[in-house]
Amino acid sequence: MAMNRPDVTDEELVLRAWHRWREDALPDLMGDYSFALWDAEARQLCCVRDLMGARPFFYAKAGNRLYFSNTLEHNPLCPRYFQ
Repeated sequence: MAMNRPDVTDEELVLRAWHRWREDALPDLMGDYSFALWDAEARQLCCVRDLMGARPFFYAKAGNRLYFSNTLEHNPLCPRYFQ
């Protein structure tokens, strides 16, 4: 899904690709990234990071909750796992 429009953000491109191709869009992503997408229809969470690991993706499960962040400092909801 190549778009050479300056008014379209990276986030919009990822969401458009996800809506069109779902997981099949992921191998075509370039750059450094980490993100999570919730598919409400399928009730699935897709957590993704770049293959080189330039953007980290920290996660922890506590009870029936999943906490995630791309930095250790930005997850105050679960400090014992992210310090």
